[in-house]
Amino acid sequence: MARVYSLKCYYCGSENCESPSEDNCDEEETYCVAVKIDPEKKDTDYVTAMGCATENIAKSTCRDVKQRGEGNCYDCQEDLCNEKLPELK
Repeated sequence: MARVYSLKCYYCGSENCESPSEDNCDEEETYCVAVKIDPEKKDTDYVTAMGCATENIAKSTCRDVKQRGEGNCYDCQEDLCNEKLPELK
C-alpha cells in the first residue's frame, strides 16, 4: 500500500513562535502559512502564527491580512518552508 505524503510545517500560536514545533499536516492541508499581525492594528485573536492550511484558507488568510493592512503573511508548499515570520512593512 502506498503511503500518502504529508506536508510538514512549523506550528506556533502567539505564545511560542520563538521556538515553533514541527507539525505533520492533514492530507488536504497542502500549504504552510506564517502570519504576523501588527499589535497596533490587531483586530484578531493572534499576533503571530504558523501552521498547516488548505489552499483556500492559506490564500484567503494572507489576502485578508494584507488587504486590511494589519500585518504580513505568506504561504508556501515545501516541507518546513514557513520557518520565519514575515517582516512587518
